[in-house]
Amino acid sequence: MHPMHNAGMKLSDYLTKQGITDAAFAEQIGMSQSQVSRLRRGKCSPSFATIRRVAKATNNKVRLADWFAVNVVEAA
Repeated sequence: MHPMHNAGMKLSDYLTKQGITDAAFAEQIGMSQSQVSRLRRGKCSPSFATIRRVAKATNNKVRLADWFAVNVVEAA
């Protein structure tokens, strides 16, 4: 699965669980409702600043790493 789609699904799940509309989230992070909709569907590549605003607004439920194809190995 493409990382943009994965991150979009996480964002969509978060907003749905929190009962937050695209319009309300868009206002919170300074974007248009249509841009948030595109993020949720994995249809755009957000800027680093947007990714940071999303992470902050979701209390890191949608993290920076979710937008990139990386394998994170945690130290034992």
